[in-house]
Amino acid sequence: MQIKLILKGGLHWYVPERQEVLSVEVNQGEIYRDVIERFGIPISEIAFIQVDGEIKELNQPITEDVKSVVVMAVVGGG
Repeated sequence: MQIKLILKGGLHWYVPERQEVLSVEVNQGEIYRDVIERFGIPISEIAFIQVDGEIKELNQPITEDVKSVVVMAVVGGG
């Protein structure tokens, strides 16, 4: 199945062609962490993920009704 992976806060720099929105083929039951790591995005750079508007844990399995996943980067500064 396909989901939309939306990378925020500069995470698009880790993927080829610097795309912020990706259409990704996933398997039901695969966990979000594995999908994100597939693109070489360090887990330490992720603040949280939002699945169809709801915050989820990285180790949760992907269900068949998922449409989009927003991956938000840790932001710092001062």
